[in-house]
Order: sequence, then structure tokens, then C-alpha cells
Amino acid sequence: MKIIRLSLCALALLVSFSSTVMAAPSRSVETAGTLTSNQDGQIAGNVWAGLSRDEALLLINALPARYATPTWYDVARRLLLSDAPGLPEGNRPKDAPATDPSRPDILIARLDKLMEMGALRDAEMLYDTVVGEFPDNFDLAYRSLQILMLRGQLSAACLDLQAMQATHGKNPKWVELNRLCRVQFAQGGERARILNETKFDYYPAVGNFLRGRAPNNLSAMNTEELAFAVATGLVNENTARSMTSKAGKLPPLLLTVLFSIDAENAMPERTCLGIEAARRGLASTRDLISLYEAPHYASDLLLSPGMPALGGMHPCLAPTVMYQRIASAKENPAQRNSTIRQALDLMSDLPDAAFWPMATYFKDFDVHAAQNKKYVWRLTRIVAYEKDELPQDWARGWGGQGGAGVSPFWPVQAIVSPEGDSMDELNIWRQQWPSEAKRVASRDPIIPLLLGQSLNPGPKTGKNDKTKLRDYENNLSLTFSRTYSMPSYGLTQRLNDVIKNNQTGQSVALLLIGYGAIPPDQVIPHQMALVIEGLNKAGLGRYARRFALEVLR
Repeated sequence: MKIIRLSLCALALLVSFSSTVMAAPSRSVETAGTLTSNQDGQIAGNVWAGLSRDEALLLINALPARYATPTWYDVARRLLLSDAPGLPEGNRPKDAPATDPSRPDILIARLDKLMEMGALRDAEMLYDTVVGEFPDNFDLAYRSLQILMLRGQLSAACLDLQAMQATHGKNPKWVELNRLCRVQFAQGGERARILNETKFDYYPAVGNFLRGRAPNNLSAMNTEELAFAVATGLVNENTARSMTSKAGKLPPLLLTVLFSIDAENAMPERTCLGIEAARRGLASTRDLISLYEAPHYASDLLLSPGMPALGGMHPCLAPTVMYQRIASAKENPAQRNSTIRQALDLMSDLPDAAFWPMATYFKDFDVHAAQNKKYVWRLTRIVAYEKDELPQDWARGWGGQGGAGVSPFWPVQAIVSPEGDSMDELNIWRQQWPSEAKRVASRDPIIPLLLGQSLNPGPKTGKNDKTKLRDYENNLSLTFSRTYSMPSYGLTQRLNDVIKNNQTGQSVALLLIGYGAIPPDQVIPHQMALVIEGLNKAGLGRYARRFALEVLR
């Protein structure tokens, strides 16, 4: 069993928040956010309740930069963007290093984490919303320049540098950044002359990149280096094309940068980058739909009733073609069902994210037709994940004439519409749909029941969930897969405490630290219930259901 270890400082924080908290100051720019109510996504009105500045800073810095699923990514961005009151100072140890009281460390840490996660639009909006004018602190202003460079907007960054002349013009770092602008916008011999006279002591990467010394490994670059690589033109359309085959291994910030590049000509690779970005949460289903609806192809390839083969088309365009074929067959049920089957076969090796734009059309799929049965398991998970529901008539009619029966996708139905599911239904499902049951039972036989019971918001009969889990642990052999991962004991104990005390921000942060980088189907079953409980108590019920659906992959 794999154990996930944290840094010593982070683990010490998670096990015990021991500092004495003084009286809270007034609201500051540090904790202001773009999400200010439940309606627009704020996790809690006081998301950092119970923490001092130092403790919140440790939690923010301990958050993963890369998340296993869109569920965790979206929870993380909501945590970092939630508006909150200012944080109180804790009692600092006498030997602690001095800090600059004017440096808004919490806001800088939030911006840094959003950038590491690849959430550039969110980082830019957070900065613009809560900072407004140029700040006195150069470190904060520098984050804004990084965001602009990463988004390919060097001109805007250079204009901001000029606007900061009065405030930061004497800062040697500002001087070097201004030289970057002068070199990049100079022409011919003038560019060579300025570059020859320029040294970059604080930002050596800038000097290297401007002189054509490209980085050996883009994936190993930090935020600052990648911003300079984009600003100096070393990351461009050709980079995006060449790295598409490695999309699954790219760090989130680099993936976002490559996906966001504005190509002069149509770039089929952008669809593959978009699918991988959506799989991680970096792009939305709406972003994919925009790509899928783009008119890249001859009309006969899309509309011919004979469904011509894709031929020599770039493989990244297959999802777009199938999306448009399905959309064009909306009014013809037989052709629509046939086209959906063809899409599921053709794109079988692609992640579910590739199908999320099609979920609207999948809702009309005839799940009871014999020729459609082999596709039902995956299709229902896609619809449930994207739409948070399944059509009501899908679950009916599986028992024959008066006989007991459940749908092949009973676990999916139990997650999105829990109604006191029982061990009897689990046994029926295993008997009637052995191929679907085998897929889940190969990891752990009780998972479908566990998820259904944990997500059921109504009154329970018999033993409560935790007792059921204890009974499960006592009576069934725990032959966990070797791929199961378990966070440290100190983290899970602390998580139990903060969930019990309804400390929402801490519980969400600890869930992200403990489980965000672990694929949900590799979380040990007992802790699946802990994750679901933590998300539900934080008011994140839809994310709890999504986590459960991801467990069923």
C-alpha cells in the first residue's frame, strides 16, 4: 500500500495548530476574493476561520499544484478565490525570521498557487479585482506581470512596467524587466546593441532566452522561467504542436499555456490539448464545445448518411467530427444511436472528458436497446458526471415482467439519486450484470454499496454509515489493490477533527492536500466515506457525487 508523505513543516501544521491567535484585524487585501457568495461559488463566508496568517499560509503552500481530477481542481480554485475576512496574527516564535509587514503574503501565495495550477484567468481576475491600482509592494506587482507574460501579453506587461515607473523605477529588478521589454520590441541592429549592453543579474533566464539559449526541458521550468520563455517567443505554436503527444505528462501551467496559444492557422492539436486540459479541470466543457463546433471540415464528411471513414484526417479532429455528426442526427433516433455507438467505439481510448460536450445528446440514447447495452456503463457515468443526473426512465424496466431487477448502471444511479440502496440491490446487480460488477469488484466488492450509503442524504435505517464501515472492515477481507494510496495518519486524524468542528476551509484544504493528487479509485474504501463526508459538510455535494463517480472508473 502506497503512503503519501508530506513535508515535515506541513505535517506538523496538520497534526496540531498550536499557535495562540490574537484579535482579528480588519479585512485586508490578503484574503479578499472574487467569490463573495454561495451563489457565485464562495466555499464559506469565513473560509479561513480558526487559523492565523502563518497557519493559513502553510496550508496554501502545501496545496498540490496538479490534481488528479477536475473535481479537486475546481474545489482548489474555489478555496483560493473565496472572499474572507482578514486573518489574525499568531504568536510567532522568537527565533522566527523577520517578515515584511507590508508584503501581502497570503495574497501572493494564492496567486502563486493559482498560477502553478494553471488557473491563469482566475489569477488575473483575482489580482484585478482585489488589487486595483498598482501596489506599493513590488513582489505583488511582479505576479501581475508574470500572469500577463504567461498569457502571451508582453505588450500589456510592458505598459504596466512603464506605469509603475514612479513607484518601482529604482528597483533593480524593475530595471531588468524594463530591459526585457526594450530588447523584445527593438528591431535589427538596435536589438543586438541593447542586448549586448544588457546584463540580467536578477533574472539570468531572461538573458539566456533572449540570446536564443532555449531551455532543455520546458516541463521542468518554474513559473518565472516559463513566463520568460513565453515572453521571449521560445514557447509558441510549434511548441504546442510538438508537445501534444506528451499532454498527459505536462505540468498544469505548461498545459494551460500551450492550450491558450493563439495560432495563426487552424491547429488540430489544440483539440487534444483541450481534452487533456478538460480532463484535469483546466478547461471547461464549454471550451471543448467551442472547439468541437468550429467548422474545420468538409460538409460531406459530417453530413453524409453513409458515415464515411475519417480517412487521413488528423486524429485530434476525430472528437470534433463525431460531435458534429451526433448533433446533426439529433432528430433521427436510429441514426443518432448508431452515431453515438460509433463515437464510443472510435474514441474508446480517450478519457471521458472528450465526451462531455456530447452528454446533452447522450441523454436521448436508448439504454434499453439490445445493441446499446455494451455502451451503457460508460455512457451513464459520462451523463451523470456532466449533468449531475440521469433521465428518470433509464432506471425503469430492468426486472422483466414483475421480476426483481436493477439497471446495469445501478451504482451510478445510487450515487446521483440515492434512495436507501440496500445489500439486496447490490447482490441483484452482481448477479444480473456480472461484467459491470467484475470491473468494480476487482478492486473491492463493497464499493458500490459504500458510495450509495455515504451519499444518501435521507434518513438511514439500521446501522449508521460508520458502523457499517466498521462491520465491513471486521467481516470482509481487506485485500486492497497495491495501487491504493493512503495519506499520513496525522493528516487524516486532523481532517476528522476539523470536519467534526465544521471548520470548512481547513477541511477543504486538508482534503486537497491528502487526496487531491490521488486518483479517486486509488483511495482506500474506508477513507472514500471520509472524503465524501468532508465535501458534503462543506456544502460541496455535487463534488462529493463527482468524486464517487470517479471512484467507479
